[in-house]
Amino acid sequence: MALAMLATLAVVAVILLAVWWSDASPPRTWIFWVEASLLLFFTIFWVLQSMEYWNHGIPDDAAAGAGPAPRRRP
Repeated sequence: MALAMLATLAVVAVILLAVWWSDASPPRTWIFWVEASLLLFFTIFWVLQSMEYWNHGIPDDAAAGAGPAPRRRP
């Protein structure tokens, strides 16, 4: 999913450079579609990760660092 997000940002960068170089005006709704696609990719990632954790539990590495650090008394 991270690769899909990076690919989206790369495509947007290429389109913006092409628009800037040609002095054309960008489509009016391009920001909406970029944000919608990134939100979709993040939502898919979140759902897949939640399904994995639901079936297999939180990984030991992540669970070990969860919560605040214990306070030490002098």
